Amino acid sequence: MIFLSEAFTRPKMMGTLAKLGFSQSYTYFTWRNTKRELTVYLSELTAPPVSEFFRPHFFGNTPYINPPFLQTSGRARFLIRAALAATLSGLWGMYSWFELHEAEALPGCEEYLNSEKYEIKHRNWNAPGNIIGEISQLNRLRRAESALQSHLGLSFCNAFNEHILYYGKAASGQHDRILVAVSLDPHNAQEADFEIP
Repeated sequence: MIFLSEAFTRPKMMGTLAKLGFSQSYTYFTWRNTKRELTVYLSELTAPPVSEFFRPHFFGNTPYINPPFLQTSGRARFLIRAALAATLSGLWGMYSWFELHEAEALPGCEEYLNSEKYEIKHRNWNAPGNIIGEISQLNRLRRAESALQSHLGLSFCNAFNEHILYYGKAASGQHDRILVAVSLDPHNAQEADFEIP
């Protein structure tokens, strides 16, 4: 049995729910977009005491949250968020139509314009440009690499570009590490010198 704490509330209350025995918790990942924001947030989640009780679930979007980063649309933005969620957290998910990179919002808010909360939606899952293949590849990689099945074992590495998040992950008790570099820029090609740990 799995207990998911579907509470977007203050961090202290989310921590209290995790201590009470919830197996998974929602997170503020949805609103962390820059290298600094992601580094600070993940450092908090992967260090004691938080790492001892909190199991973060990284969602790219939810039925109620259409984050500003995705609203400007574009396939690259959805690929970035999927790659980050799938490789940084042992638990990740997305709400329906993420695969089709739909993100039209009500003006000035994080609400979907054509939400299926209000109407039945029919989608063409084979629409050109969908990212179903990439999501499948990420899931295959996660099954093959035990380090990607937890948020723990994370260390940030040096990539000398503020638009590239570079990190390593190792499974508990293993010396092998997987290295991941993700461009956070959906508009431009990025390059960087980097260090191999």
